[in-house]
Amino acid sequence: MLLASCAVPGSSLGRIGISGAIVSGKPLDSIQVTLPKSYGLGGLDLVMNKPEEFGNSDRTVIVRIVGGQFSYEFQPIVYHIAFWLLPPLGPFPRHPPTPFFTVAFSATPDEVYLMGFERGAFRYEVYSHSSHAHLAHDHASWIIESGEYVNEHEADHDRWVLRIRVRGA
Repeated sequence: MLLASCAVPGSSLGRIGISGAIVSGKPLDSIQVTLPKSYGLGGLDLVMNKPEEFGNSDRTVIVRIVGGQFSYEFQPIVYHIAFWLLPPLGPFPRHPPTPFFTVAFSATPDEVYLMGFERGAFRYEVYSHSSHAHLAHDHASWIIESGEYVNEHEADHDRWVLRIRVRGA
């Protein structure tokens, strides 16, 4: 009995976003950010169904850069949880899972940056949109110096944000 547990699948509502600072002499007025349609799905969701069957679609936005800073919060997002009944631990994860985004910078629209977390560590990859080829970081126009997933408390809610620092190469 001590080793037994019971969990039921469920969902929760969370707020996520992206923010950051850009250090560069290159003119840059915006970035295009896409949150993939599979974000927040878990368990058997993607094995048995397509994201569209849950009403999900890619969420693409243009985020303006002002004074080298940008920030965007997506509409509240439903994400998969497991609710632990025995022992009574409640929902896990307790906050939205770490997102991954595709980002394109207005000054270099042919480069697409895929960024997110793998096993708790921030990673990013760069691809050429026209040739679909992987680009080495030292051949890309932008270097993502750092990335962290942090909770930015708002007055009426928590917002989990991928915060990045970008430098022109």
